[in-house]
Amino acid sequence: MAMAVQKLYPDAKVTIGPWIENGFYYDFDMEPLTDKDLKRIKKEMVGRVSPLNLYVLGSCIFVFMFCNNSQNC
Repeated sequence: MAMAVQKLYPDAKVTIGPWIENGFYYDFDMEPLTDKDLKRIKKEMVGRVSPLNLYVLGSCIFVFMFCNNSQNC
């Protein structure tokens, strides 16, 4: 999602929001988004799905979940 937002809104600053029960969420420092903006972002995200992206995403989710539930990180 961050890649899509940065492509469509180059001035947007991406941060990781606080931890929540199931991981974390992204936060963006930018103007508020409209429903039209969200549709554009979704369309851009769908166009970026590839096996490599899914592998990297899966690996990141594993690491975050492992670290969130372990004393090892």
